[in-house]
Amino acid sequence: PSNTTYADMAVSIGLPVVFTTLRRMRGTQFESTIHALDTTGKTAQQIAQDVTTRLEAFIRQNPDQWLWVHRRFDKALYK
Repeated sequence: PSNTTYADMAVSIGLPVVFTTLRRMRGTQFESTIHALDTTGKTAQQIAQDVTTRLEAFIRQNPDQWLWVHRRFDKALYK
């Protein structure tokens, strides 16, 4: 399960959720796309799942653009 803190806050305050995807075009040029989610009547869990599903779809369509920014696996694997 992913962290739902941002979604909990959105539901309690009544604000929309937005996230962005970046695609490297060439060199240091990037294309940024802002995605606004319709959170009306959704629970925090549903919002988090929607974000995860959309992010997963972007990664599957653009696997060369994916960059993991922290060590995900056991420390022994990085030695």
